[in-house]
Amino acid sequence: AGFLRMLPALALRSSFILVAAAVAAVSAGCTLPKLPRKLGDPDPTASIPAIRASAARKDLRAVDQLVEDLDHDDPAVRFYAIRALREITGQTFNYRYFEDELERKPAVEAWRSWLKNHRATAGATTLPRS
Repeated sequence: AGFLRMLPALALRSSFILVAAAVAAVSAGCTLPKLPRKLGDPDPTASIPAIRASAARKDLRAVDQLVEDLDHDDPAVRFYAIRALREITGQTFNYRYFEDELERKPAVEAWRSWLKNHRATAGATTLPRS
């Protein structure tokens, strides 16, 4: 009979031990692995960090993909792409990431034309700011 009276206390103690173990595991560095950063990745959680890193480095090799990202389905990708292009080239061509596809089209075409005109210098260390 004495054992049966102790069961609720044992159950509570076991629950506490399990919670403490879980907290210890999380605080010991058990985290999700980082996704690879890759421009053009269809997953925005991978492409957005890559876009941001390219902008921070003013990476001219990223410009082609950034122009393509202006047509991405995800507005967050478009936002970071135009932000990166502005940081790298100083241009926006009145592109607005939040507009619908038809409204964005003239600015995207302006970017493609700019890219075509500057492709020869894209391998240089700086792109001209026109």
